[in-house]
Amino acid sequence: MEKFSEKYLSEGDEVIISYLEHHANIVPWHMAAQKYKFKVIPIELTNNSEIDYADFKNKITSRTKFISLTHISNVTGSLTDFDIVKEIIKNLNIPLMIDGCQFVAHSELNVTDLDCDFYVFSGHKLYGPSGIGVLYM
Repeated sequence: MEKFSEKYLSEGDEVIISYLEHHANIVPWHMAAQKYKFKVIPIELTNNSEIDYADFKNKITSRTKFISLTHISNVTGSLTDFDIVKEIIKNLNIPLMIDGCQFVAHSELNVTDLDCDFYVFSGHKLYGPSGIGVLYM
């Protein structure tokens, strides 16, 4: 996130995340935002602790340059509906990254069907050695 932010984000730009994110998809964005002067915009949740897709749609502006969302919440188990997300952002040319760390060990994954720009997860979730990860682009 640091190198991406350095190269592609500028002062006043916005990155959208949600309140469902794991700490690993919150803290690095905030650290980079402080350094590069962009804003991290959180999506509100519904009363059922799911992403509020109307709020998501309302938070997208001309300054939105990146969206980074969890596939499934490590706290609530809420599954992000990426069909809705993709419908909202289609034709907007905003890159979408999905944090799959909590998903990959528990469900079948077809990244092509998700049609995301990036899909990431750490290897230890699949009993791999510490320090390795996967980045699908």
